[in-house]
Amino acid sequence: MCDSDALTRYIEITELERALAANGKHKDAKVLTPLRQDIKEYWAYAKIADSNLIFVDIGLGLYIEMTFEEAKKWTQDTVARINGKIDWLLHR
Repeated sequence: MCDSDALTRYIEITELERALAANGKHKDAKVLTPLRQDIKEYWAYAKIADSNLIFVDIGLGLYIEMTFEEAKKWTQDTVARINGKIDWLLHR
């Protein structure tokens, strides 16, 4: 697929999403497209969960629902804590 084809598909998808939103019947629907170019294209309506929250595996099989910013901060804090423990073990 060349760049002009990708731009054409983007415009078509944007127009379709606007039409769906204006229609009102499918206000919670998102347009799904294939992940790879070598498979046949298909379209589907899907009601998706709130994508502002994700589940983060915090260990021991426990998952906590967080925003992306909360998950990023939690990950950074966890990495810093683990690195601190590694430094302590290497330098004692």
